[in-house]
Amino acid sequence: MKLFRCSCETKPVLYFENVQCGSCGRLTGFCPESMELRPFTPVDSQEPTAPVGEPGPTTPSATNVWQDDEGRKYIQCANWTQHQVCNWMLPLTTNENDQEPRSFSTDAEGLCPACRLNDIIPDLSVAANVPLWHGLEKAKRRCLFTLLELRLPVESDWEVEDESTPPPLSFRFMSDKDANTHFQRPLKGEEPVLTGHADGVITINLAEADDIARVQTRVAMQERYRTLLGHFRHECGHYYWEVFKVVDSEFVDAFRAVFGDENASYQEALDRHYEQGPPVDWQNDFVSTYATMHPWEDWAETWAHYLHIIDTLETQQSFSRNSEVLSDSVREVGLPFAVGSRDNTAASDFDAIMDLWIDASIVLNSLNRSMGLPDPYPFVLHKPIQEKLRFVHNTIKRFYQVSAQSDAGS
Repeated sequence: MKLFRCSCETKPVLYFENVQCGSCGRLTGFCPESMELRPFTPVDSQEPTAPVGEPGPTTPSATNVWQDDEGRKYIQCANWTQHQVCNWMLPLTTNENDQEPRSFSTDAEGLCPACRLNDIIPDLSVAANVPLWHGLEKAKRRCLFTLLELRLPVESDWEVEDESTPPPLSFRFMSDKDANTHFQRPLKGEEPVLTGHADGVITINLAEADDIARVQTRVAMQERYRTLLGHFRHECGHYYWEVFKVVDSEFVDAFRAVFGDENASYQEALDRHYEQGPPVDWQNDFVSTYATMHPWEDWAETWAHYLHIIDTLETQQSFSRNSEVLSDSVREVGLPFAVGSRDNTAASDFDAIMDLWIDASIVLNSLNRSMGLPDPYPFVLHKPIQEKLRFVHNTIKRFYQVSAQSDAGS
């Protein structure tokens, strides 16, 4: 993730989740239309104004109207004012000097684009669920940030009528066990909740937000890596497979040439995976044991790792531009964000990304070992795995090109 700083005198670093600058004390919030985390000051008196694109009247209270350093006015997401769970802002006014601001729809609930994607949230009358929901939202918004930077559709106006339109993206955060027992005791009357994706709906079991329950699952399943952010990125991989299949007529054939035929029985593959385990030499061709199960899971795991890589490298690159600690090679590598808006489409870009990532992952693992912590990236990317990552990289670039051609022809 790129580096954010407050505009106050000391210009401290602001983390993506910050709601206040620790130096000047001002409110901070993320503006999705500009992809910036900004400081804000309250507006003492403000006539009620509808957020940009709002179809009906909205009457924000004067105490919830804020302005940034350029005088642009915003309100806080309703999930902050009601639950203190979201730091995204909704614009009340626009600035003509904004460079290609993103456009998002709004609704009468006063929810930001990220929170509007929620179909089901946990039962907040259960006190133990509240901090777990906060954790889910943090991971979800970090995932969405990367997707937005890649110019991938997050909010869409597609109407689901037939196979010619991808399904809209939504999230369900559900539980089938008691959070007060670290999800050991089942809840009466609740059906099992499986983390997964179906028809645009991503379901995350609330237990994944509980550190104890998640680690127990990771150990029981002998996984090298299991995080909330990883779940979101993996399941989004399944979602965008559906998007690419619909939008790009050449995607499926190209996918099969790299990952295999997705028409293979998923249930049979699932049964075989849990009965027999992965192939002995799986490390040579797959980024994880789960990726060996079925072409869809190989794609989703590879997709998740691609997002891990480029997000971490963006953080490294962003700090390198403000520090003399890191090398010119870090500063100059062409990451794929805002693809199509600049000349970074050379094939050598991916090779540079891989070279940089291999070095960066060694540094990350070494730093953690110095602190007595597990490796944050306990994976080895052999050449066949890198070629799968290259396919993801090229698919995202091609999506932008195909979408631009489609818009031009409409």
